[in-house]
Amino acid sequence: CLLDALAGHTRSGKVWIKVLEPIPTQGLTEEDVEELRNIANQRMEAVYEELEDKAFGWHPSHKVNCEHVRELE
Repeated sequence: CLLDALAGHTRSGKVWIKVLEPIPTQGLTEEDVEELRNIANQRMEAVYEELEDKAFGWHPSHKVNCEHVRELE
């Protein structure tokens, strides 16, 4: 069951996931948190596009506007 957060209801569907390579953190300190977050976000965004095309490529109007989602955070 998938939650359509924008419409506020659930529906059936498939979910594609991809487990990314770990990001080494040995030797990092609190000063490295922002850079670590940037690296993680860049990796996830690159894969997100790939998975989004797989999930919604057949119907472009179903794609999520990432900028809109970021505004909600």
